[in-house]
Amino acid sequence: MKLFQRKAAKPEPREDSWVPTICGMCINTCHVRARKVDGKVVYIQGNPDSPLVEGKICPKGIAGVMSLYDPGRLRHPLKRNNPKKGRNEDPKFERISWDEAMGIVTGKLKEAMDHDPRSILIAPGHGQRLAAYKGGVALSIALGCIGFVGGGGRQCGNAKHMLANLQHGTGWAFPDWEHCRYLLVFGSQIGGGSHWANVSHMHAVAAARAA
Repeated sequence: MKLFQRKAAKPEPREDSWVPTICGMCINTCHVRARKVDGKVVYIQGNPDSPLVEGKICPKGIAGVMSLYDPGRLRHPLKRNNPKKGRNEDPKFERISWDEAMGIVTGKLKEAMDHDPRSILIAPGHGQRLAAYKGGVALSIALGCIGFVGGGGRQCGNAKHMLANLQHGTGWAFPDWEHCRYLLVFGSQIGGGSHWANVSHMHAVAAARAA
């Protein structure tokens, strides 16, 4: 005769909270909130208090938990020890401390500044766009260098950005979905996988179709 034992009840979490933040899975930086249980993020959803996403988020945003806890994610600086580069070359990366990494970067900057500040070119990335861009501007001013490539010189939307800048100076372009009755879109599935503010676009398109 087999004896069956009840499984012990799982202990109640010591912490269970929702943390408002922004999504970093693409350049749209939608408003989200993350559920944190005992110090670990277990779920991400759109922030219901946001007028832009209204509690909704795309599948890529939900998958942000996988990116956060990816075992291959870099968690510390790595120093390349092999000067040879190529497909079959082992870079021989070595883990170093943040202090050592900062020392290498600042040493290279000082060397360039002593030689000629004009030899430095600062080009912020397109990741966390506002932080990267403003940080790049601040660094350029602090160093006194004139080599800076920012978002203003990049027209990823071709004529869209230029026309929007001429009209209202923001570079923003958003169809007037409330009054639009016919829209021609060339080379873009607007709101689905491209364009700015994807989730907001999909809400506006759905509301326009229902009107």
